[in-house]
Parts: sequence; C-alpha cells; structure tokens
Amino acid sequence: MKKILRGIGMGLGLMLMAFTDAMAFTGATDSIRGEHIQVQLLSRELSLRPGATQTFALRFQPDPHWHVYWKNPGDSGEAPRLQWQKPEGWTVSDFTWPMPARIQVGPFYNIGYEGEVILPFSVSVPAEVSDGPLTLDVLVKWLVCEEECIPGQHLFSWSMPVNRGGTMEPSPWQPVLEKSAALAPQGKAAARLSETADGGSMRIEINDPRIASDLKLVNFFPDEGSGLKSAPPLLKERTVTLEKTPEPATRQVGGLAVFEAADGQAKAYDLDMNAASASNENLWLILGLAFLGGLILNIMPCVLPVLAIKVLSLVRESGAEVRKVRLGSLAYGAGVLLSFLALAGVLLLLKAGGEAVGWGFQLQSPAFIAVLALLFFVMALNFLDLIQPWNAFTRLGHVGSTQSGPTGQFFSGVLAVVVASPCTGPFMGVAVGSALTRTPWESLLIFSGIGLGFLSPFLALAWIPGSRRLLPKPGMWMETLRQAMAFPLLLTILWLLWVLEKQSGMQGVLWILGAFIGLGFFAWFWRQRTSKTRSLVWTLAALMTTLSALAAYQQNPSVTRTAAAVQTTEVWKPFSREALEAARKEGPVFVDFTAAWCVTCQVNKTLVLNRDDVQKAFQDQGVRLLRADWTDYNPAITKMLESLGRQGVPVYALYKDATSEPLLLPEVLTPDLVMKEIQQLSPYAGRSK
Repeated sequence: MKKILRGIGMGLGLMLMAFTDAMAFTGATDSIRGEHIQVQLLSRELSLRPGATQTFALRFQPDPHWHVYWKNPGDSGEAPRLQWQKPEGWTVSDFTWPMPARIQVGPFYNIGYEGEVILPFSVSVPAEVSDGPLTLDVLVKWLVCEEECIPGQHLFSWSMPVNRGGTMEPSPWQPVLEKSAALAPQGKAAARLSETADGGSMRIEINDPRIASDLKLVNFFPDEGSGLKSAPPLLKERTVTLEKTPEPATRQVGGLAVFEAADGQAKAYDLDMNAASASNENLWLILGLAFLGGLILNIMPCVLPVLAIKVLSLVRESGAEVRKVRLGSLAYGAGVLLSFLALAGVLLLLKAGGEAVGWGFQLQSPAFIAVLALLFFVMALNFLDLIQPWNAFTRLGHVGSTQSGPTGQFFSGVLAVVVASPCTGPFMGVAVGSALTRTPWESLLIFSGIGLGFLSPFLALAWIPGSRRLLPKPGMWMETLRQAMAFPLLLTILWLLWVLEKQSGMQGVLWILGAFIGLGFFAWFWRQRTSKTRSLVWTLAALMTTLSALAAYQQNPSVTRTAAAVQTTEVWKPFSREALEAARKEGPVFVDFTAAWCVTCQVNKTLVLNRDDVQKAFQDQGVRLLRADWTDYNPAITKMLESLGRQGVPVYALYKDATSEPLLLPEVLTPDLVMKEIQQLSPYAGRSK
C-alpha cells in the first residue's frame, strides 16, 4: 500500500510540475479576441531584471479592412492607450510608433494601421523589486474601425520571474520586436517651415543633409495639434505642402516624413523644427559665431597639447624677417583651413550616407588614437634631439623645431586641427549644429569661418605691423625651451593611452607600448649614423607602427569597456532615451554628454560636476544625473545630440520637467553657473532619492 501511495504522490508531483511549466511565462500573454481584432502583449525578455529598462509591445491584428489608429488619428478616431497598473517606482514610456498609412473613409482621412501592427514601449523596473514572480496588470484600450467604429478594452494580467543575475533572457518574440524597430523613425530631420502666399497652407522644406540623396520623399503625416489637415500632402522633391485646419494649432508644427529607396525600402524621420531654427538664422550671424568659436578654441583645454608648439614657433620667428614670417603664417593658415574643410567634408559624406556621426568622430576610432599617440612620441623624440627623420612621412615630427619652414608650418596647422577638433567651445556648438543642417556649400563656408577664427591670432601677429614686439627676443634659451616642450607631449601621450584603454582595453595599450619601444630603438639606432642599415631601420619602424595601429583597431570584445561601465557611478546613471524619459517623469534631469577623449569634458567633470557643493545642490533639488558617454561610436547619443542642435561634446542639458525644452549650459562650466541654474528649480515634492 505504501508503494502505491508513493507512486500516486510521485505522479501528482509530476503532474504539478508539468502544470507549472505550462503556466511559465513564454514572452507573451494570451491573444484575446475583441470585436474584429486580436490583441496581445509581448515581451522582449522572459524575466524582469531589477534596475533595467526593458522592452514590451502591444500587438494588434485587425480583421481585413479594419484598422487601428496612429498617435494622430486624423479626421476621426482615437489612438490606442494603455494604463499600467504598477506600484511606485515603475515608469512606462510612450509607444514607439511605426510608419502608418493614410486611410480614406468617405470624405475623411484617417491615419493608422490595417493588418498587424506592433507598438513597442519601454518599462523601467525598479531596483528594489521583490524576489518572487511578479504579477503585472495592464489595461489596454483601443478603437477599431471600418466604416463604423467599435471601442474595446481588456485587462491583461500575467506573472514574470525576477532575474537578479543581470543577464538578459531573450524571449521567442525578440526577433519580432527587433524587426518592428526598422519601421520606427530613424531619428530627427531638420526642416524649414513657411506659409504659402495665400495663407491657407504651410510649406515644409526638409533640408537635412543626413538623409541620403537617393531617398525619395513619398509621404508625410502631421502631428496632432499641428494645425494641418490629414488629407494627402502635395509633395515636390523634398518639400511638403499641407492645408491648414480652420482651428489654430495647439503645438509646434511637426510630423513624420517617409522616404523610399530605389529598392522600395521605406525610412521615416521625425521632423525637428528646433534644429531648423539654427538653419533659418542669418548666415552672416552663424559665420560670426563660427569665427568667435574658432578664436576661443585656441584657449580650450583640448588644444593645450598644441599650444606648446605654437608658442615655440612664435618665439622662434620673433626676430625673423617679415617676408618669412608672413609666408609661414600663410602656410600655417593653409594647413588649418584645409584640415577643417577635409574633416567637414568627410563628416558631411558620412552623414549623407546615413551614418550617425558628429564632430570629433575620428577620435572614436582606436586606430586614430593609436596613430596620434605614435605621432606625438615621434615629435617628443625630435624635441629631445633623439631623432631627426628627414622625409615627408615623418615631417610632422619637425613641427616646432629650428629647421621647420613653410612645410613644417603647414603640418603644424594640420596637427593643431586634428587635436582641437574633438571638442567645441562657446559659440562653436551652435555654428557646427547649424552647418550640418545647411547645404554643403554653406556648411563648408561655416567650417572655413571656424578655421579663420582659429588661426586669426597668428595671422594678426604676422601681418599687423609692430605686433611682434609683444613677443620675447630669441636667444640661447630657446633650445632649452624646445627640449622642455617634449614633456607636455609625453603627458598628452599618457592621456591618449588612458583613452585607448577605455576603447580597446589593456591589449591595445600594450601594443602601443611595444611600438614605443620599437621607435625608441629606432631613435637610438639612428644616432649611430650607420648608413648601411638605415633602410632596414626605416622598414622595421614603419612595420611596427602599422602593426600597432591595426592591433589597436581590432577591439577585443572581452576587454573592451564602454563608458557606461567605466564612468557611471551610483550618482551618475548611464544615459538612454528610455532612461531620460523615465527620469523626466519623476522630476528635473541633468545630462552630461561627454567623452574620454574630450579634455574640456574631463576638466569640467573634475573641477565642477564632481565637486561636493555642486553634487549637494543636485541632491537638494532632486535632480537625477545621467551620463551619455560618446567615447565609442554610439548612434543613439549622436542622434540625441542632433536633436539638441549640437554635433559634438561637451554638451550639458538640464531638463526642468517632463514637458519643457531642455536648457543647454555653456561648454565651459563654472560651479557658480551650474548651481545658479539648479537652485532656480523647484524641489520635486514626494520624490524618492
């Protein structure tokens, strides 16, 4: 009898386990049937991760000829809504709306979706959730229409386990959600807004060079409250014309522009009239800001490594004849202007090809960082008289030496731009942001203005009579000064190695240190004056340099550390659009857009943002702190910078609440400036800290 009872117990246990497994969460709720529609909730993950932001989605499957609505339903209708029945600390984003279609019902035009549509949204899970499986409840409301409309609603309830391991457990629906992301807007595009002559229509000119030229504008859907009718627009090249509604607009004009490639693939962009406002400003005003930005760039921390070279060059030429000084200034100016134009041209081409890049993009490449470190090492050896390579390949090592002529001055200008380009100074951020929303010729003109401002002090010293009297007289002390200038370069190399370690880990740093040893051996061997072996030494040095650059470029995923992992703390949280949206719902937010290779960013961080009194001011006013680290290529951060009208770092954005436009602080911060802006905020009542 005991054996029989034991067998029955085991059987019941197996049945219970099977029932439990059957009830386990599989990444989706049951699909419920409403009138003329199937509705379901999907999850990208099988479990909840405390402290993470996770993706869910609402899935609609209307019957044939029936439809649900976009965020702007058009002439009639109502967009889907959900009410998350959640405890305190949970935040839910709005839907990420995929490209809709225009649906005509009699004389009316609705905007929505026929057939299956997936509406993703993000949920921020609190870090302090309990361990057991959590029951989630979401009330979904919808309106499904053909000619008549039928409202519906359903309370979805399901349980999900809690995963404290931190590793994402993808659900079977992850590929479906990733595929739906291709139908979402690709980012914001700048556009100009004007009224037609009769005043009855609005004209929108989409002039963003980041949208590839081979894409054809095929549709436009206005935002709700824009004061524009939902009827099909008049499209001509990249200009949209829409009739105005009798009612006045309740919000700024905006909408979704849809482009189509030759293969039929569609891409959508949200229109950003704020970014276009910079483009609409007077070109001469932008050129003036560009000139001032370039002028101030000379004293920014980004350029400190090159200031030593400039100072030495000016001192050396203080006693030279006027003709030679002016020729050198023109050569330096040519190097600066051509370098600015070359960087701008590459940036415009990448953006035209659809790449999400910004000003300073070259320092997101470990290979470029490696080459720059090696170049500075050669220059330091040259300043210490350990190496005198007399060919064009290493002529950059002569910059600042006593033998540099027009060629050395030209490369001095090139090097100055290469080192200065990662950061932006006052006025320069607006100028660069405006340049990249204009025509290519206007963009290049603005970058030329930045270059002219950058080189203007040296042109003034060369061409204004009597100005060189301000410089000290040359003498024997110059040789000592030239050798002393090697040490700022060596400190710069230390900083570059720090940046490289964040991008490629210690493996990349070890390769570069190996290259330094090889170049040191080359410098020693060069001093031996053994002419028979010079060609071999040059070959070995070039090979070592090339191998080091290639090795640094090959990032090893096992050792690569992103900025979010390195620079975020308990106070500073990693930036994402979802994290920003969630934080803004709870009160004011301060976002630090930074990069390890941006010296200005690091100075602001050390001297201002990390100060105890500044941190206390943030805490007292309930300001959440997010850090958007741009050290590595990150298209999401690039698009966010573009939406703020900026193309480089540093950028400091203070969001006062969930609806107001962000306040952009200057590129160079002071404690008083930051605390003044923080103290003007109203403390957020009831906020958890």
